[in-house]
Amino acid sequence: MVSEGLIGALGGALISGLLVGGFNYLNTTQKIESEDDRSVGEFYLERKVDALAKYHGELDRFVEEVRVYKNKAYDGRLSESEASEVIELFNSYRLAVSELSIFLTEKQEDTIDATLGPFKQASVHVIDKTEFDRPDEMTEESWNYKEVKKAAAEASGVVKAEIREGVGRLEED
Repeated sequence: MVSEGLIGALGGALISGLLVGGFNYLNTTQKIESEDDRSVGEFYLERKVDALAKYHGELDRFVEEVRVYKNKAYDGRLSESEASEVIELFNSYRLAVSELSIFLTEKQEDTIDATLGPFKQASVHVIDKTEFDRPDEMTEESWNYKEVKKAAAEASGVVKAEIREGVGRLEED
């Protein structure tokens, strides 16, 4: 006959084995979920960095190219196709703003959105200058390029701060 001590030992071993197995299962499940969360986080972080880089490139491109187009318009050298490029330039910038906005805080988004007004005004001004083709009706003073530069500097500051914060977190890890 099997002794009570042996049955007790087997029962204890079985319960101990089940508990250890259960804890291992929970620990493994939590580890997998944590790795999945990290993968999802890395996926969205990569998308955010891509959106920040694309936006910053569009920002720099807009500010520089609208200045060039403005100078051509005031010299009477802006062609109709270049005027169309100004519209495309603004639309490309606006798309980059839209793609970035989902990754920003409300305050950051407000700063970035504040560029749209001056940038649209700059685009319209360059096109209007071409369409008017009458220097006396539109003067350089009627459009303030400083507003474009100021809005661009503030938006660039948002992007740089966001990148610095992310780099800082990586350096801490």
